Amino acid sequence: DPNVTVWLFHCVPLLPFLPGLIRGDYRVFTWLAFAILFYFAVTVEALFMPERSAYQWSALVLIVLLFAACLLYVRSFGQLAQAGAGKGDES
Repeated sequence: DPNVTVWLFHCVPLLPFLPGLIRGDYRVFTWLAFAILFYFAVTVEALFMPERSAYQWSALVLIVLLFAACLLYVRSFGQLAQAGAGKGDES
């Protein structure tokens, strides 16, 4: 089972995304989706090992949910942001 050091090792690389996520910048959500693909690959690789655990399965589910949430946010709010930027150019 992972301890606090392992959790910090996994979470600290994601902290630089936090200010952009709080601002709601859709480009940061895009980069976060790219960044968590590494976590997805590592977790899937760990699931192929004989000593699988519930932690690995739950991590995989959370990673997939985060990835899907990022994509949905980018799709919906990114289009709105681009449409709003385009309206200012028409005048």
